[in-house]
Amino acid sequence: MSTTTPAPTGANGASFAEGSRSQRVPKMHEEYPYQEVYERFRFKCAYCDLDCSLDFETWFRANLAIDHIKPRKHGGENTTENLALACHSCNLYKGSIDCNSIEEAREIVRRKKAEWAH
Repeated sequence: MSTTTPAPTGANGASFAEGSRSQRVPKMHEEYPYQEVYERFRFKCAYCDLDCSLDFETWFRANLAIDHIKPRKHGGENTTENLALACHSCNLYKGSIDCNSIEEAREIVRRKKAEWAH
């Protein structure tokens, strides 16, 4: 009597043994939907330009988040053009303020940081 080990399955339950390689290996943008945003901003905060690609400590402390430039509650869409990479502090400074461009969002963050510095 022989026993067979079932083929490993992916997250969607499909067997890795089924289909061609292109069918069973997820495309990078499907597995990591925000990778394009990280790459577009080169792992830097879009608002303060903190470079999180330098070392693990900087990346860890920055606690990068995907931010909606124009928040969804103000009609912003979940598109890559409306998404920015933000360190934790800049994300808190910007909050859900309605912005129509990355430049406007940067100015709001800069102004709020200056207000809190005094």
